[in-house]
Amino acid sequence: MRGPIVPGALPRDYKYFTNIVGSTNRVPIAAVVNGLESSLSTMDDWRTKNKRSLERIGVHFSKHACITSLPDDPRTSRSQDVIRSLICDSLP
Repeated sequence: MRGPIVPGALPRDYKYFTNIVGSTNRVPIAAVVNGLESSLSTMDDWRTKNKRSLERIGVHFSKHACITSLPDDPRTSRSQDVIRSLICDSLP
């Protein structure tokens, strides 16, 4: 999803998705957030800043990753590693 704010369509999309695959208790659901490049601290603090908003709208993730997808951003390599770890750690 695109940050830095919680998108308005997220609850609808989340409920649609979890109705198909089940809850996060059965199927791990990870949030991957990009668009946080404007602030170095935002990438690390996004989950903390948005936790209450997500809980209030009934959206729960097993894990999350805040990444950059900009090719010239110095954090791109770290973001790639984070995504790889997120996927590999979710495998049985």
